[in-house]
Amino acid sequence: MAPPRPPRSYYAAPTRWLPWPWLDALGLSFASQIYLPVSRGWAAACAAEEDVARFRSDVGIDVPAHRDAKSGEYVIDYPFPWQYDPDAKRWLFDEPITWDQVGERWKARARGRV
Repeated sequence: MAPPRPPRSYYAAPTRWLPWPWLDALGLSFASQIYLPVSRGWAAACAAEEDVARFRSDVGIDVPAHRDAKSGEYVIDYPFPWQYDPDAKRWLFDEPITWDQVGERWKARARGRV
């Protein structure tokens, strides 16, 4: 006596061509690399209850800012504006510049793009 055949949907065209082990690996990769980190961040944000400083400490982000007790707003601890290193693509927080220097930097970049 032959074993029972699977349901008809198993033989349908879309399911017949899908390699199931590959699909399982893709789902596991998505869950481990995207879903789990995002859900951890979401959980930390919910636990912080709209307190940015608590969220920062829970997640482990070091932001150079503090909350001003008088105004209740967050204040950046570095002078603004900062120097930018285009080769390393990062801000140099230890090197404050003037707004005139910022304008010169923007104009220099605009010449090459126009």
